[in-house]
Amino acid sequence: MTPVREGSLPTFDLSPKKQPEYLGFSYTGFVKIPKDGVYEFFTDSDDGSQLVIDDSLVVNNDYLHPMDERSGVTALAAGFHSLRVTFFQKTGGIGLNVSFKGPGIEKQNIPPDALFHTK
Repeated sequence: MTPVREGSLPTFDLSPKKQPEYLGFSYTGFVKIPKDGVYEFFTDSDDGSQLVIDDSLVVNNDYLHPMDERSGVTALAAGFHSLRVTFFQKTGGIGLNVSFKGPGIEKQNIPPDALFHTK
């Protein structure tokens, strides 16, 4: 598919959408992991979403549904890791939340200070 618009956002924001239905977003960049450990990532979305870290699918929430949270775990070393979150909206409600938890981090939306466009 050809993007309608490209740009940079500090978080997983849906407000740039040009229409309320039949749309998608692809967010790419890096997540900075503070220390070695096992991390759990979550997507809570309406409709579908996926979260990929270092080219490995970690969360698959990619189907038609109302708001629904799915998660996956991965062991990560401290430092930068490539991150891609995809989202699509068909009809009805719309929403996307992307969160994580890990060593010393309670479950929370991934904060803007952990997200980067370049390493």
